[in-house]
Amino acid sequence: MPDTSTANRAADAGQAPLLEWTVHLAPLTPGKTLRALLLIMAAAVGVGAIWGSVLPGAVAFALLVLGTSEYFLPLRFRLTADGAIARGLTSCRRMRWASVRRVISDDGGIKISPLARGSRLEPFRGIYLRFPREEPRTRERVLQIVLSRAGALQT
Repeated sequence: MPDTSTANRAADAGQAPLLEWTVHLAPLTPGKTLRALLLIMAAAVGVGAIWGSVLPGAVAFALLVLGTSEYFLPLRFRLTADGAIARGLTSCRRMRWASVRRVISDDGGIKISPLARGSRLEPFRGIYLRFPREEPRTRERVLQIVLSRAGALQT
């Protein structure tokens, strides 16, 4: 059986990007970031205290940080002629333009979805392409590429 992660990396490398950008959410709200880190550390200390060992606390800390990595670590986005790719530490989401059935825009980004209509599955399908706050021209370019490749905008 072929290694799909290697095949995916090779496919990404062969695709010339139309646009690439990075969004890092944690620095945008330093107060929220500090509170989240304190809560994660308190939970890890609590787990360690309950179990009477540092190891379960360290495991709890690692799992909580990995679970929130899309907030704490940079997200990388790439638009190619084939589709859109969003990468984080623990995730990689891809969607071909041919699979996009709906495009939804808001102030923070643009969601491309394979569902033709909204449903309860909507939060679990598609890719949310976050706009970089510090680069307004990137926002316009993302909208231009997505709309030209995926079709008409629905709000």
